[in-house]
Amino acid sequence: MLSRKTWTIALVRFLAVYGLLVFPRPLVNAVCASYFCTLGRLIYPAEEGKRILIFERPNEKERPSTDDVRIVIENRDWLNVDGSGLVRNLDMNAQAALWRPLALLASLIMASPVSWKRRFWAFAAGLLAIHAYLWATLAVDIWRESAEISLVTIPEFLQKPLGMLTNALLIQLSLAVPVLVWLLCAFRPADFRLEPSALNQTPVAPCKTGINPTGVGLQTVEAVSNVHLRRKLRR
Repeated sequence: MLSRKTWTIALVRFLAVYGLLVFPRPLVNAVCASYFCTLGRLIYPAEEGKRILIFERPNEKERPSTDDVRIVIENRDWLNVDGSGLVRNLDMNAQAALWRPLALLASLIMASPVSWKRRFWAFAAGLLAIHAYLWATLAVDIWRESAEISLVTIPEFLQKPLGMLTNALLIQLSLAVPVLVWLLCAFRPADFRLEPSALNQTPVAPCKTGINPTGVGLQTVEAVSNVHLRRKLRR
């Protein structure tokens, strides 16, 4: 059972840690983008059938806005002898897709008023869940973009809804994964019960007789005893 004061301190600690982690830093962004590309090359095969998949970091002049990772999808049958040809580029922001969920997970766990053992297992489960969610969602997005260069066939009326869905899953809903893992792995149901206030507790007076702690019926017993005493005096 955690007190209200404990939860307040945890909230302040979370805001401070999360603010520090998500504060824009060029070095952190570069490392996150490089890690994203390296992991993508390990998970997804570079060549599979007609499809060629390339994870790279676009040049500063080429990349739009804050997107710092580019996934190039190529159709082998559409390439010229010199390697040029029509390709499909999937640009992403590695910080929004990967770093922010990880930062949220770390902040929640560091601020949690639980044991270090619980924190460790929650962080380990969160790392696996975030990566699995990211790469599974990205696989759907790559599959959708592959339809643009005739690698797969998707009905035209489904392409736009799929694009909106994958964008929401990768950017917006990705922050729900660390929160869910944090709640399931770091806490127990009893941790969310607040301590009862001392003002709401009614002290119970100690029972001198050891028979009735509430005092109910004591006056009746005393009245009966007085009646017997009066009868004896009259006799």
